[in-house]
Amino acid sequence: MFRQLKAFTVMALLSTAAVISGCAGPSTRPQTQSETLPYTGEAIQGKVVSRVGETVRLFHGGTKQAKEVFCLNETVPVYRRTYERYGEGEYKEVGKVKITQYKGEYDVDADVIEGDLQDGDLAMKNSAACLVRLPAAKK
Repeated sequence: MFRQLKAFTVMALLSTAAVISGCAGPSTRPQTQSETLPYTGEAIQGKVVSRVGETVRLFHGGTKQAKEVFCLNETVPVYRRTYERYGEGEYKEVGKVKITQYKGEYDVDADVIEGDLQDGDLAMKNSAACLVRLPAAKK
């Protein structure tokens, strides 16, 4: 009886170890890269980032005010909302873009001239804003 109980315990431990080691095998999910943004020092992981010299698309929604405010060859600051406790936050400047081309009724293309931008950043001037969408289509 004692031998059977001991054999059963050993078999249970071995099968548990086999199941656990099978779960700890190589992941099929894509690996993300971690890096730190040079201007802000923020750690990013798996986010699409556009750097100096790359082109981004800015969505302004076709408002008359935005079309008047965002002119060709103009440099516009880009801000990112930083969240704090209880949903409060502030906007921090993370870079600058230069408007290069109008793309249809709702978008403009811009070259990043300073900083590192992410999807969801806002290019703001006066009371108008454009949502940064990455990456822009290749020229």
